[in-house]
Amino acid sequence: MAVRDLRNVLRIPALLALVAPLSLVVPVAPAGAATPAGAATPTRAYVTDANLNRVDVIDTATNAVITKIPVGNVPFDVAASPDGSTVYATNLADSTVSVIDATTDTVSSTIPVPSGVAEVAVAPSGTNVYVTDAGFTGHVSVIDAATNTVTGTIQVGTIPLGLAITPDGSTAYVANQFDNTVSVIDLTTNAVTATIPVGAFPFAVAVAPDGQHVYVTNSGDSPGTVSVIDTTSNTVVATVPVGANPEGVAVAPDGNHAFVTNMNDNTVSVIDTAPDTVVATIPNAGVNGPAVTPDGAAAYTALSTGVAVIDTATDTVTTTIPLGATSSPQYIAIAPVPKAATTTQLVAKPSSAAFGSPITFTATVAPAAANTVTPTGTVSFYLDGAADPVATVALAGGTASFTTSGLGAGGHQVVAVYSGDDNFSSSTSKTTPVTVSTTATVTAGHNGAITVRSGETLLVRHAQVNGAIVVLPGGSLDLEHSTVSSVVATGASALRVCASTVKGSVVSTGATGFVLVSDRGDDACAPNTIGGSLNLISNTGGVEAIGNHVTKVINVANSGTGAFPEDTAPEISGNGRTA
Repeated sequence: MAVRDLRNVLRIPALLALVAPLSLVVPVAPAGAATPAGAATPTRAYVTDANLNRVDVIDTATNAVITKIPVGNVPFDVAASPDGSTVYATNLADSTVSVIDATTDTVSSTIPVPSGVAEVAVAPSGTNVYVTDAGFTGHVSVIDAATNTVTGTIQVGTIPLGLAITPDGSTAYVANQFDNTVSVIDLTTNAVTATIPVGAFPFAVAVAPDGQHVYVTNSGDSPGTVSVIDTTSNTVVATVPVGANPEGVAVAPDGNHAFVTNMNDNTVSVIDTAPDTVVATIPNAGVNGPAVTPDGAAAYTALSTGVAVIDTATDTVTTTIPLGATSSPQYIAIAPVPKAATTTQLVAKPSSAAFGSPITFTATVAPAAANTVTPTGTVSFYLDGAADPVATVALAGGTASFTTSGLGAGGHQVVAVYSGDDNFSSSTSKTTPVTVSTTATVTAGHNGAITVRSGETLLVRHAQVNGAIVVLPGGSLDLEHSTVSSVVATGASALRVCASTVKGSVVSTGATGFVLVSDRGDDACAPNTIGGSLNLISNTGGVEAIGNHVTKVINVANSGTGAFPEDTAPEISGNGRTA
């Protein structure tokens, strides 16, 4: 069998000898979700080679072939999941679909398709894959991408070949070669809702990024034409003359141009989609394809033994990528470079510390498999299930860390979440427990004043203290969900007042450590009700007092950074006077 004569494999009778048996590239990324022009999106081009039974992978940044993946017999069409992690190649002679793990460039599964295979498209959600059979049975097979099994078939016209899916994933358009029609499928019910007459031997289908128009190449018209379908009315609103035997079509991400490969001319017709007219014809530009990069800067088309790269700004071929003298490239799909998996490990040192003492959290992010690139990005640290992180730190050499003395007394659970970057996917650490201890605890009623001396740490939680709490230089106090007469701290090592009622004043002067009097956000310290004044003066270890209800005056004059990386200066805000 000649590599360019795939009629027998497609089970198309001799009448189709007039039609060269190659096909279009179904756009990979969901239309409308394309990266804006100029954005640096790493992508790869996947090219099926029907003669050498492989998929060639091209780095679109360098236009170098980076690997060749063996698949089934006579691979024809190719499409990728929206995130680029999985690539699907149809194998005509095997009636199978090869499922390629794009993170390892290996075939992870082979799906038998009893009805036969021709072209393939992936739903924008990535949950389903659709395959035409190019046979007289007229089926589109539905594949569950999670299980890699055929879950059903949809009856369409005779010899269905090209297909494409609207950006919202609701509708598929299928070209039926022998019927000269396009079937419209409601993908929520898998039922054909309309049949649209088009030109002779419709071959390829592409949907505009806005979903409003569908472009269908009519390979049997002489000269060749492209039918333009309005998706609102499902009628042909324009017919555009192009070159001889048009077999491939793709629409640029901005929707302004469509690129049509004309097999018999070895040309590419460039259609301006606003007036639906050909504005350029590019010679020696390809017999099949094309596929357009997400930034719209380049179109890739299949040549007889290689791939052409077209500069879409000048409509000229700028590069030709040879694939070998015996190669037979068929389809091209362009997809984002799949992000490599990562692992994030979190360590707290020490894992147990006295209240007011520092604890350092270090997250280490590494590729899950061997990789010469080091992850970049940020790591966010979350405390006790809070929605907002207590710290977000940039990775440096694969690690991110911060030190804090601001945790309240008791046990805490900390999780680190890696953001991911252009090369690596996000990951989350296991929960890391830490314990903050105090030398004394009051959890019930107490009559009289309490004094916290140097070197002492006191937790008062869910207590009723009928007296003042006095913190002497070097002492530390954590007051939580309690009622006290007043708080007076001088030179404290740490002071935390949360969700409490203080009948008199809260006073802290000259503290050397962090002073926290409510921050409902990342510090998880609810506001207080203060019956007297709030006086925070000359504290040098950082101060936060946010959202308290204060009866009398508020006096603040402090310095120093706080307990968390974002606490670069004292923060006093939202403390309303209630008198």
